[in-house]
Amino acid sequence: MKLPTPVDLMRAAHLGTEQAKEMIDLVPRVIAGVGRMEKLLDDAENLIARTEVVIDGADRARADAEQVAIRAEAIVTRAEQLVGRTEEMVTRVDAVLAPVEDLAPKALPIADEVVSSIDRQEVQAMKNLIDRMPGLADQIEHIGPDVTHILEAVTDLAHAVRGLPGMGMFVRRGERKDEEDDE
Repeated sequence: MKLPTPVDLMRAAHLGTEQAKEMIDLVPRVIAGVGRMEKLLDDAENLIARTEVVIDGADRARADAEQVAIRAEAIVTRAEQLVGRTEEMVTRVDAVLAPVEDLAPKALPIADEVVSSIDRQEVQAMKNLIDRMPGLADQIEHIGPDVTHILEAVTDLAHAVRGLPGMGMFVRRGERKDEEDDE
């Protein structure tokens, strides 16, 4: 190993001074760089905070969208059920209307004639008759037994009259008259 000479030491001192100058010149740049790095870190932290807000909003939007999708699915299911029921009803209505379609061209002229032949007084009379039907039914229930008794009495009378002498001749004469009237 060689020992350094005074020239080598001077050169090393001169190089050390220049390097020290360069290092001193670097200090403001390093300080500025540290400041910039702090600003970059602050900006990055702000960006991360804003990103977290955006992500939270996106999560809420996704959750809301999932709720909307669930509700939409329920609506679609209900609509499909309604369409199915409607199709069933249309099928049943078609089955009912098919014979009517064949009958309508024949029946409509007849119905038109019937409707045009009825006047308002006839409709009112029919309505009044229908309104009186419950009362008439009650009266018929009360009259029914009396009519039955009358029929029994007439039947008994007919049997008694047949038993009278000479009644056979009257019966035959009545039958002949009926035959003559029919001709």
